[in-house]
Amino acid sequence: MIVESKLFTLKDGRSCLLRSARIGDADNLIAFMVLAAAESPYLISYPDEISVNAEFEGALIERISQSADEMLLIAEYGGRLAGFATTMKRTSRRKVRHRIEMGITVKKSLWGKGIGRQLIQTIIEASRAGGLEQIELGVFAGNERARRLYEAMGFVETGFTPNAAKLDDGTVLGEYRMMRTLTE
Repeated sequence: MIVESKLFTLKDGRSCLLRSARIGDADNLIAFMVLAAAESPYLISYPDEISVNAEFEGALIERISQSADEMLLIAEYGGRLAGFATTMKRTSRRKVRHRIEMGITVKKSLWGKGIGRQLIQTIIEASRAGGLEQIELGVFAGNERARRLYEAMGFVETGFTPNAAKLDDGTVLGEYRMMRTLTE
């Protein structure tokens, strides 16, 4: 799904551009994923586990661009990648095609500026316009900043999986499952 680009003002007064990813963004997206994985224990991958190449990422961007209900959004701040968000279908089966899974990542130095909120709001609006009825996500225990944002955006907790992730140092993290309905 292609989402119309929009410029918005962040809490610090600077502008941020939100747009759909393009094939030419593949290398920057990969580099950003590696950086983000190094910055936060709350992402599913470690930096060394991100092994996609530009060709693979470009093909994924192309597929998502042509999808009626999946999206890959990029936030640019100061001309650089500041964050991204994805929505993906788990399956195309009719019984669950009203649902979408969301993931979001913002550069740590830009947390709290409103980028995540804008990405989520855009996903909510585009998903609703596309006929979807429910957005779901997982958030690791300890990531209270993200959890508070999701709750402020209308997401509610639907479950908890203990020991959902095990960090290299042996620390285990549970995962909260959250969802937001779009039919209200």
